[in-house]
Amino acid sequence: MGTKSYWDTTRKVLLVINFESLEQVHDFRNAMKAIGLNINDCMVLALVGSKKERQMLTVIHSVVYASDKEINLLGRWKNENIGKVMNESFDIMIVHGDYIPKVIKQLTRVKNQLSVGVNTNVEFLTINLKTEQTAPDQLLNFAKKTLEKIN
Repeated sequence: MGTKSYWDTTRKVLLVINFESLEQVHDFRNAMKAIGLNINDCMVLALVGSKKERQMLTVIHSVVYASDKEINLLGRWKNENIGKVMNESFDIMIVHGDYIPKVIKQLTRVKNQLSVGVNTNVEFLTINLKTEQTAPDQLLNFAKKTLEKIN
């Protein structure tokens, strides 16, 4: 038969989002499950406004909160949890939303086989998708359907 698509070989995904609410984070986690990913093998990196805000958030399995204010002058994260994520290797990194240059620089350091953007200003990505959809399940399903078409 034919070759497998990018999506068929995907197990570990890093999803990068701007934090809006805990409900939004849960919606993205549930959307990852709905498209067939094992949430235990995946990570959601939710970027928050400040370290103080990050510290007040509820811990959720496979979600790491970070703030761009936690990047030091040397360009390294002061947050231990994000440091662990940055040292992992992912099949696909999906970036949703717009980010400032120092966060984008950090994202370029993530080890991944394919980087996909959905409605983002990040330019180094392999594939950059645009859609009118805004719901987490629709965004991730759109990315999945697109990657299923690419061998």
